[in-house]
Amino acid sequence: MFANVLRIEWTKTVKRKLFWGELAALALLLVVLEVFLYVIYQTNPAGSEMSQDARTALLTLLTWPGALINSLALGTGNSLGGLLVIVLVGALTAQEYTWRTLHLWLSQGTSRLSLMAAKVIALLPALLLVVLTPLVVGGLITAIFTVQLSGSLDVSQINGVQLGLSVLRTAYSLFPYATLAFLLAVVSRSAVTAIGAGLAYALLVEGVLVQILALASGTLAQASQYLPGRLASGLLSANQGAIRGTLVIGEQRITPQYLDPTTAAVGIALYTILFVGLAIWAFRRQDLTG
Repeated sequence: MFANVLRIEWTKTVKRKLFWGELAALALLLVVLEVFLYVIYQTNPAGSEMSQDARTALLTLLTWPGALINSLALGTGNSLGGLLVIVLVGALTAQEYTWRTLHLWLSQGTSRLSLMAAKVIALLPALLLVVLTPLVVGGLITAIFTVQLSGSLDVSQINGVQLGLSVLRTAYSLFPYATLAFLLAVVSRSAVTAIGAGLAYALLVEGVLVQILALASGTLAQASQYLPGRLASGLLSANQGAIRGTLVIGEQRITPQYLDPTTAAVGIALYTILFVGLAIWAFRRQDLTG
């Protein structure tokens, strides 16, 4: 019975235009971004006003192997991937109340716990596709740029095992955002509320407040390291060995400190368990007879 519920839940996901629309938008955005960077690089040859360091950084973004990890970064939880997942999960989950498909499952004898579990598990392949889309699209277009700019494409530079682990780590960084949207949709039964609250958290709390807290010292700065976005940064530092962002304010450079990947992975797991647990608790108490 559970396997049948799981299969149908995944089938419903892949039949939604929103899902494929998001993947298409993600792919198109990446193509536009890569072409834009390529044009900038080509129109600023060596000896131009652009510094050599800037040209080197652009070349890393446009050619393998660095381009693969940079393409993958677009799908991370603390980047565009997190925002897309919030919209996708919030809409898909809340619409179940409007369309009364939840009521149908329960009327056929499916337990509430099994239904919630199937819905959460069915989201996992969708999250993986959100991560794989920029990697595949970015990998293809930067492969062309690599041949044109470097003269060849050295596949031996790619560590297949590490690239696979990077994909899994990136998909894992989406878990808190997906489950937060899932919780908000279950509690509110409204796609607008779930998406709005989820995006407000991602853009305002993690996009603005965390940057401000990074300038502070003591407890506040340390506490911000345990938010999902900062945990994602700590986890994904393993994708390139060490990735550190730098805030520049005037002439002062401030490098945020992240937790180590193992600790960050545990923190992401705790957020995921908490949000899913609260969603199941709320759903089991809901009156769906009306």
